[in-house]
Amino acid sequence: MDTRQDNDKFEFACALRNGNTRLVKEKIKNLLIHNRSEASILIQATFRIAAIRGYLELLEYCLSKGADINALDSEHMSALMHAVIGGHQSAVEFLLKRSAKIHEHVVNGYSILSWAEFGDPKIAQLLLNHGASHSSDSKNNSVKISAKR
Repeated sequence: MDTRQDNDKFEFACALRNGNTRLVKEKIKNLLIHNRSEASILIQATFRIAAIRGYLELLEYCLSKGADINALDSEHMSALMHAVIGGHQSAVEFLLKRSAKIHEHVVNGYSILSWAEFGDPKIAQLLLNHGASHSSDSKNNSVKISAKR
């Protein structure tokens, strides 16, 4: 890999981390022209990071470029789960309006609803309004988390 490619990747990562949607879109657009298969991988990764950070404009852009709204990452988490855990209510609303799946999400034995209840009651209510339940919890249907201090 040459220095230019390294610089491009670093510039993209910085733009994404800092929420520079214009530069992120530009890099994806250029990659779509030159390497479509690599672009699709980057679009899905960008979609996940946009959910983690609550970047609505990038969520919408990635979906328009073919991101799979229900894809799971290497930790078996969807964009919706990342948005819930991150406490990004607007991203959760965005994803739910676009039919993100709820019931299949279990991380560390807890459903997406349990994670929401632990973090943000408004997000939990949103999930309930879209049909979430505790039926997929494997640990007593409630969140029991002990914080180490």
